[in-house]
Amino acid sequence: MAAQATSSGVPHDRIVIEDQAQNSIENALNCLPILQSSKIQHITLVTSDYHMPRCRLLFEAVLQGTDIDICWAEVCVALPIIQFQPEILVK
Repeated sequence: MAAQATSSGVPHDRIVIEDQAQNSIENALNCLPILQSSKIQHITLVTSDYHMPRCRLLFEAVLQGTDIDICWAEVCVALPIIQFQPEILVK
């Protein structure tokens, strides 16, 4: 998805990829310290339309009580993504 974002005009230095997670819960939890240490307060979270409902619930729970604003961006896919693919954050 990062390649798709840069080909759509998002500058590479504005993309943060969390690639250590093995599942969606870890992905949300791992993003919080990245965002806090970078003092990022506004993000656009990009994921597949299939994955968005779960992703949204998890990130809202993890970021609750922070000053981090989230904008949600779905990427339409024809079939569900079987293998876990981390979301990207655009700061």
